[in-house]
Amino acid sequence: MSQAIATAVNLRNVGGVTAGNFGSYVNFSGAIAPGFSILESRGLIRDLNADGNITLDFPVPFLVDDTAEEIAVRIAAAINSARIGGVSATVDGKIVNLTGATLLSSDPPLLPGGTGPGGQVTGVAFLGNRLFAVSDRGGLFEVLNYTTPDGAITRYVSESANDLLGINFQGLAAGPRNAENGRYRDLLFATDDAGVVYAFDEFGRLQPIFSDGATQVSTGLGIAGQVNGLAFSNLDYNLWHSTTFEPANDGAGGTITAGHGVEAAFDGSRIGRDPLIPNESLWFGFESLASNNVPNLSPLEQPTNLSGTYDFPGGAHGAIETEPFSLAGYSPADQPVLYLNYFLESENTNWTLTNPMRDAARIYVGDDSGEWRLLATNNSTRLASTGELVEGLDSPFDVQELFDVPAAGAQNWRQIRVPLDAVAGLDNLRMRIEFSTAGSMNVGDPDTAGDELRAIPGNELRDGQTFEIDGDTIFEIESGYTLVVPSGAAIIDGDTFTIRNGAQGAPDVIFEFDNGNGPNGSGIVVPYTADQTASQIALTIQQLIVANQSAPTVITGVDIGREDNDRLATALNVGITGESVRVTATGSIGDNPSLTGADRGLDVDLIRMDLGLNGRVQIDVDAQQRNSPLDAALRVFDANGIELAFNDNFNGLDPFIEFVSPAPGTYYVGVSNSTNIAYDATEDASGIAPATGGIGPYDLTITVAESVAAHRDGNRLSLEGINDILIDPISPLIVDGQVGSGSPNTVFVHGGMSDNEVATAIRYALAARYAQNHVDAVRGYEHVVRVIGHSVSDSGPFGLTNTLDG
Repeated sequence: MSQAIATAVNLRNVGGVTAGNFGSYVNFSGAIAPGFSILESRGLIRDLNADGNITLDFPVPFLVDDTAEEIAVRIAAAINSARIGGVSATVDGKIVNLTGATLLSSDPPLLPGGTGPGGQVTGVAFLGNRLFAVSDRGGLFEVLNYTTPDGAITRYVSESANDLLGINFQGLAAGPRNAENGRYRDLLFATDDAGVVYAFDEFGRLQPIFSDGATQVSTGLGIAGQVNGLAFSNLDYNLWHSTTFEPANDGAGGTITAGHGVEAAFDGSRIGRDPLIPNESLWFGFESLASNNVPNLSPLEQPTNLSGTYDFPGGAHGAIETEPFSLAGYSPADQPVLYLNYFLESENTNWTLTNPMRDAARIYVGDDSGEWRLLATNNSTRLASTGELVEGLDSPFDVQELFDVPAAGAQNWRQIRVPLDAVAGLDNLRMRIEFSTAGSMNVGDPDTAGDELRAIPGNELRDGQTFEIDGDTIFEIESGYTLVVPSGAAIIDGDTFTIRNGAQGAPDVIFEFDNGNGPNGSGIVVPYTADQTASQIALTIQQLIVANQSAPTVITGVDIGREDNDRLATALNVGITGESVRVTATGSIGDNPSLTGADRGLDVDLIRMDLGLNGRVQIDVDAQQRNSPLDAALRVFDANGIELAFNDNFNGLDPFIEFVSPAPGTYYVGVSNSTNIAYDATEDASGIAPATGGIGPYDLTITVAESVAAHRDGNRLSLEGINDILIDPISPLIVDGQVGSGSPNTVFVHGGMSDNEVATAIRYALAARYAQNHVDAVRGYEHVVRVIGHSVSDSGPFGLTNTLDG
């Protein structure tokens, strides 16, 4: 109703009155004394008894649906309209900056800035050896000299004001050090009093790390005032690891426990352990920092008295998958069988209707389809009517029970035997072993683990294939053209095909088949014989494409000294358009005339590159090599300013980057000093000025490899970097696929990609659609992409895991 009222008033065009609405609120800017008595008498509205009378000198008109940024513009306009001598107001986001004046007072929720918002400190956390604090007014402070008795002082992190000011923080924690390969170790996390968690860097800039690139997420823990702290568990790594520890012997060694390690098979088909090498097994549990390969823990995070357990705050879970193996060529009649030795010491509690499963161990087998078939479980609950394991009802296998220690007596190793008839004949099989103290890994839950989309190699994909998310968003595979080559017997001497390069200004390249009679034209000769196989001829074509790459265009003498080139919008275009090119240039950090004094070290040089799919780029900076005082660093950004690559000190103090573009588009190279490596590429002078080593000249070389590449799979040549393939109408050659996608959501692949690389391409496509190109916001590991916050409605050519038996 509030929206309908506001719309009606604005359509009526009442003189000087504008209506705004937010939720159930409506206000009328410019109205003096509106009357709502009729609507109020009917209980439809409640008048808050505010009027439009101005009691002070300068009004700040506003609407309830104004954003904080819009309110800031209105305040600045009111201040400037007052024409106070020497005083001016400018706007930076939701911050109003005053020049020539001091702010004496402001009513809540307006907060004074400059020296920090104050408030009560509600959380402190170490980020490395730096101590930070937050306040209930949205202040972020660094605590300096905290080791000096009575000498600690705070420094307000003024850069944080635009993102954090006004948030009622109630807790602060440093990010997990090891989760996702240390991605969060340099971030801070804070919660407000309603349980909304924010992620930001040391400058207080919000980071888009949550699902769909969000910078904050609600925990759903309560309403305002109910949350008063934040902490992470000290378990941020997978407890599965290889060990020589023998639980049945308490690690004391001596007699080898039967079942621990690999025993020789009776028929010699499996070799036993070397007696000089300790037996090994896979163990879910904490052994030691070294054994669990966990180097990044602070003293506060290190487990105490937990060796030999998985008893961590918040519980523990983890899964481990084998490398692929094959049962292709086998049939159920061959009776393939899995033998697995195990030692399971857990809570030993089974599932009931009133007592859910907790410590759960399960073993699965699966293939590229993503369907995991349950082989074994420690949930011993059985149906009274049949005696069958409840968890095995839907499995094609005779699901085996895993027995807990000491459920059946002595602490010893056990063995299960599972027939694998149901997967005989299948390729790319994997075993999955998982353990969870919560009874489940939550696979398929859109708010936690999400669906698992399992990629396959590029040579198994076809241009134009699709998959679907949320039942309404289609993603299309774009692999461009594939040339399908026939055998020599089908080729006619003199047949030709033409490759039209995708690089700007590149000439067409003609290939002519010749069986020894000599070519008819001036194209590249493809020698063949009638008895050659299709794969042999495809190999010849691939080699000719590689051998006939054009020499790179050389561009020299580029001067990067033109300023301003400190942000993406003003980056220097040096002529990199996707074709093979080598650009050599000279530049200097510290030559931006708008920066003076120590701030000269904030200077950044940005260079634009337009690249195709899998454009191969080498970027080399020489500063130390030319005796420059500059200690340089290199970064590569996408079109949105998201960092894709970084290097410092590759050759002495000089950086070097090899980069492959994940999709066609615009990319940027950033050169800075090595202290200023967290600058915002969309803004000027946004980083940290170094004390020394911050300025000086450098040489830059950017080399882009030829964009045309041929990837062979048998007789199929996947060609990337081309616009077209032209063949004769009666040619035995077949052109499969086309350049361009019918969907705005495109996954760029080629036939030479591994399944891991295809998974990366899927992540880029999902990030472009849902996360403003923040690819790190799309989780995954190896060939698996986790679709969180959405559901996969049709996985197309890919495997899908959205549920696990048990």
